Amino acid sequence: MFVSSIGGVHIESIQLEQLDSYHLNPKTLYIIWTNDTPIGQILSGSNHDSAITKAAAREATRAYQAILSYPPPTCALPVNATIIVDHANGQLSDLERCLLSLSEQRHQAVQIVVLDRSLNGADVEAVAASAGAEYLSATLMGPCAAKNVSLGRARGEVIVFIDDRLVCHQNWLQNLLAAFDSTEIMAVAGLELPLAFGAEPHGIAGVSSQASRSFRRRDFSPEIITSIKESGVPIWEIGASSHIAFRAGIFQRTKFDEALDQQASEFAGACDLWLRVALAGGTCRVEPTAAAMKGMECLRRRVQSQVSGYIVALRANFQDSAKLRLKRQLHRGLVSMYVRKLRSRLRGVTLSNVTAWDEVIGYVKGMLAQVRPNSLSRTELPKLASAGKHLAPVDEPLVSVVIPAYNAAATIEATLTSVRCQTYRQLEILVVDDGSTDQTSELVERHARDDPRIRLIYQENQGLAAARNRAISLARGELIAPVDADDLCHPKKFERQVAAFRKSGSVCGLVYGWSVSIDEFDNIESGAWPYFFEGYVLKQLLAHNFVGNGSSPLMTRAAVDRCGGYDTNMKEVGAHRCEDLKLYLSIAEHFDFAVVPAPLTGYRVTEGNLSSDIDEMIRSHQIVVSEYARRYPEYKADVQTGHITLAAHFIVRAFHDRRFRRGFTALLGVVRYAPVSAAWVLSAFLISHLRRSVVPRFRRPSVHEESGNKFPNSVHLR
Repeated sequence: MFVSSIGGVHIESIQLEQLDSYHLNPKTLYIIWTNDTPIGQILSGSNHDSAITKAAAREATRAYQAILSYPPPTCALPVNATIIVDHANGQLSDLERCLLSLSEQRHQAVQIVVLDRSLNGADVEAVAASAGAEYLSATLMGPCAAKNVSLGRARGEVIVFIDDRLVCHQNWLQNLLAAFDSTEIMAVAGLELPLAFGAEPHGIAGVSSQASRSFRRRDFSPEIITSIKESGVPIWEIGASSHIAFRAGIFQRTKFDEALDQQASEFAGACDLWLRVALAGGTCRVEPTAAAMKGMECLRRRVQSQVSGYIVALRANFQDSAKLRLKRQLHRGLVSMYVRKLRSRLRGVTLSNVTAWDEVIGYVKGMLAQVRPNSLSRTELPKLASAGKHLAPVDEPLVSVVIPAYNAAATIEATLTSVRCQTYRQLEILVVDDGSTDQTSELVERHARDDPRIRLIYQENQGLAAARNRAISLARGELIAPVDADDLCHPKKFERQVAAFRKSGSVCGLVYGWSVSIDEFDNIESGAWPYFFEGYVLKQLLAHNFVGNGSSPLMTRAAVDRCGGYDTNMKEVGAHRCEDLKLYLSIAEHFDFAVVPAPLTGYRVTEGNLSSDIDEMIRSHQIVVSEYARRYPEYKADVQTGHITLAAHFIVRAFHDRRFRRGFTALLGVVRYAPVSAAWVLSAFLISHLRRSVVPRFRRPSVHEESGNKFPNSVHLR
């Protein structure tokens, strides 16, 4: 076990199998490994907490299961790679160590080029020659200009750019190339960890300096980048790092923007190209199994450079009104985030704030930088076509759409139309008439005569959960899609969610999308907030129901069956308002989640629907989450946060709708539940009320693809 230190916190590596028996030292950050793969981390406090250790082991195990369940490639993997090693003003010993790690790769590159930007040309050339690498002089050039020069030498299918201060794990290149497993993947960045000097590459200790610190694969598709344009988040998770690979074909159309060499950040050029590739229709991936390590003394400078590089790249890509909107969102989103980080740092070092000061410095540098993109370097990328050779087509699974309906005559036709008009055609649509006394059945039968995929099922009134379970028991599909009878589906909802399942592997049990609130006329009342939680999300789901509503998810039948479907006994204990959340929490215990970063559901908010009953919703939520507070004591704070967040949401909504009695009643309930947090709820109300009423220009932007106020719920029926 090798030890290092950062910010007063010791850093050690530990094997997953050791966690149960090893006594963790205080104020130590442990990186968890198994089979030469980093899969998690844990920061021990002043006292050993076995519950937190178990939680870290559980999350790391799930991350490793996700790696093992990667789906098979859908295209031929690239074989030939050119590695460009950037040597600026580093030491020759760093370059020698980097080249040594490249020579020990299990998959050898077809070409290694040392790109020398230093003043020690003869010495660097000698080191390159001794390692069997090619030498290319780019003395005193900036990183982007030098990379553009090196492109003329590269002859691999994939071009990898790497800092010479990195030491690569022996599986690094193999895993980097394996990540190009789809024709849409155009760029891949690996995970970067600090290196304890003296350690062998397979025995390193470190911590990811990215704020997300994710040990899971992340794909940054055009949809995610579009959401970043609207909201400014998650700027800290964009993914470009100091070892990043691009398909060679990209450089036939564009190159690095040399004007960004005038910025203080060496990452600006890589982040900029990363963004431009995604904006042109490609997908950029972060692959945590492709691990490389860097010396500890470089970490603080690298964190500052990375954060400022992200912001400079965003500002360079979004012009005019988009730039002004982005700047406002960055100030609102990132400033509030860093205030929370610095405030928590004063109470002690945690996983989320260990690099907070350096992130703040990088943020300030990025916002103060003068961004003047070079139009000659920034040749606009045309729409990127799929690269590589497709393998055999993948069979489309049957999706069973489950629609419970009780006296839904006013909305059922709009709901059915939005489902029938899906671009994904492998559907069966099961509508359960739960004892309606209006024209619901007649309207469904009219649609069924035109569409044989629709089946109408009758039962006496038994409630929402029983109606859904009845339809699920009769469903034939591998995937279950619950849709409430008053909600709307985006025409591409199921197409995108099924695609997300294919990419996520067998460990994924639920794919959700974002939701917008609509009124009785299908007008969008409030926009979607972009959530990006994926993988093992039990902790995050307890803190906030980011899935949103009962029409958002697409679930595997295996996940629903294992969790016993919707709990029909919750009405007896007064918790029937949170049947959806209970099922989501149960699935999160056993399966991973994935997200489609786009608003796919129009969630209808009216005075008469279930979630409008504030008191019952809050009471139902407390009953459901209290069970998890007992079973997972390490998540007790998240359970409390989740309850207060839900209450705050309904309190703000009640006051905004001038239902003051309901709002004050709910507020008193929060005071009784958590007196200290009552002030937070009041402040949340005041801020929201001011944003909506007094300063409307600061309202949260709507994140949706189509222009106009109507939610897109149909295309021409086929």
